[in-house]
Amino acid sequence: MDTVFVDELYFLAAAEHLAWGYVDMPPLLPAVTAVLRATLGDSLLAVRVAPAVAGAALVLLTGRLAGAMGGGLFAQFLAALGVLIAPIYLSLHSFHSMNAFEPLVWTGCAYLLVRITDGADPKLWLAFGLLAGVGLLNKSTTALFGFAVLVGLILSVQRKQLAGRWVWLGALVALIVVAPYLVWMVQHDFPHLQMLANIREEGRNVALAPVEFVVQQIIMLHPLALPHKKGEDVHRKKGSTPRGKWKMTSS
Repeated sequence: MDTVFVDELYFLAAAEHLAWGYVDMPPLLPAVTAVLRATLGDSLLAVRVAPAVAGAALVLLTGRLAGAMGGGLFAQFLAALGVLIAPIYLSLHSFHSMNAFEPLVWTGCAYLLVRITDGADPKLWLAFGLLAGVGLLNKSTTALFGFAVLVGLILSVQRKQLAGRWVWLGALVALIVVAPYLVWMVQHDFPHLQMLANIREEGRNVALAPVEFVVQQIIMLHPLALPHKKGEDVHRKKGSTPRGKWKMTSS
């Protein structure tokens, strides 16, 4: 018999009290849970359909991302395989939580970013903003991804993107999508931030030394993926370049 993750019961309960925000999460996951309950029922299998589909989509999208960056079929296969066997993703996509959808959102945004910086229609920034906005409704940490993208653009030759209107219109789309949650936060005196502050004050955050962090990443992404990364670095040092021309060179 499968074990129910305790948070799944909480999400099922939250789905009965839909709102534009909650103390510990944005509104998307309870809404998704409500749709699953209405269409597929309350069984454990029904609730876990969405994370399983998100996991499969992440594998496929990772392969597409590798292709967009110039990788051939074998590179795309290796990239998808790396995600498929990674313990962290096998875990995250085995139960219902917002963490099952966040990697898919980030990878989707990364795919659009690669397409845009490779010369695709800059209107794709609108799709980027829409996806980022949905990601923010799923989990607030998507803001960290957005900040990283902004810093990466500023520090690279791709800063030229910031001179166009579409990147800012994309940011506006993201803001519009997440606006109801932000309004809810203001109306309730930012309860999510208060919760995070309480967790920090109580010492419940997990603090890792740099070496511990690196070791944890190797374990979560699977030790077998490390030789592949090392081989890729050696390949580049020998002077070979990807089939594509994607790069974000700093200057």
